[in-house]
Amino acid sequence: MAAALYKTEAIVLRGYPFGEADRVIVLQTAEHGKVRAVAKGVARGKSRLAAAAQPFTHGSYLLWQGRELDGISQADIVRPSHLLTADLATLAAAAYAVELVDSFWEDRQEAPEAFALLRESLDWLSGGGAPGPAFLRRLELQVLATAGFAPELEACVQCGRSLADGARYVPGRGGLCCPACGGEGRLLSPAAAGWLRALARTGLDHLPPLPAAGAADVAAALYGHVTYVLGRPLRSRGMLETLALKP
Repeated sequence: MAAALYKTEAIVLRGYPFGEADRVIVLQTAEHGKVRAVAKGVARGKSRLAAAAQPFTHGSYLLWQGRELDGISQADIVRPSHLLTADLATLAAAAYAVELVDSFWEDRQEAPEAFALLRESLDWLSGGGAPGPAFLRRLELQVLATAGFAPELEACVQCGRSLADGARYVPGRGGLCCPACGGEGRLLSPAAAGWLRALARTGLDHLPPLPAAGAADVAAALYGHVTYVLGRPLRSRGMLETLALKP
């Protein structure tokens, strides 16, 4: 019996060797969640699937359904990977976006919102959007929210009091706490907390400017929340720090 075929829009998250000439390509799909599919012959460099198997590529993929791994039958590229790899800062931001989505969602977990968020983010970067702190912090906020871990930013997550007198970000409690409840959480200035709230409400075309001080504290707070949920650090974070994109 022939393997069942299905077509899906997808973005390549990463790949790894499978035998001498093949690779397993990890795809974030629009309809089927994260799918692992074999791309035959791409390690030889002359395969017609080679370009469509590169990380960050957005395409339309015809897949056949396998018992453990699916397979790529053909692919049409929508946005090639090279639009995101020519500039180091853009590459670092794209790698971070991909690793965030790859880390928060499991294989075959249907998550059309995760695909839409990743597509929006990579399209922004490939179109010349600045891969700076405002983009990165909004990305972290959106990933946390989409995965069901949206931080509380408007009132103390512990007691519900106003945050007018200051706020501490406590990942283990899920957001901002008042000074009385915050304990050892990271202190955010009123300007930094306001910037964080503005990021959570805005689109990529209207990113708020960085506050005069406190952007590094917001970066550390949100990354602390990400790593608290995942239970581990992200490899791509190192490149962001090297390029001074973190603060």
